[in-house]
Amino acid sequence: MVVIELKKGKTSDAAVGQILRYIGWVKANVADVDQSVRGILIAKEVDDVLKYSVKDLTHIEVKTYKVDFQLTAFKKQA
Repeated sequence: MVVIELKKGKTSDAAVGQILRYIGWVKANVADVDQSVRGILIAKEVDDVLKYSVKDLTHIEVKTYKVDFQLTAFKKQA
């Protein structure tokens, strides 16, 4: 099972505690006894503190995202 935590901006090590709580809850309430649960923390930016916090946590991945879109005018048909 995978727990995904999506942060809208820059995040720090407090998010690690949050995703660990979610993983613990899923293990206790949803997953089978022998089922593994891992986490993916997704944020726009991460700081060095977060990088050190997850360095030895093999069941948590950190990923960053980038959003880029353009708006174009919609031409109504007559």
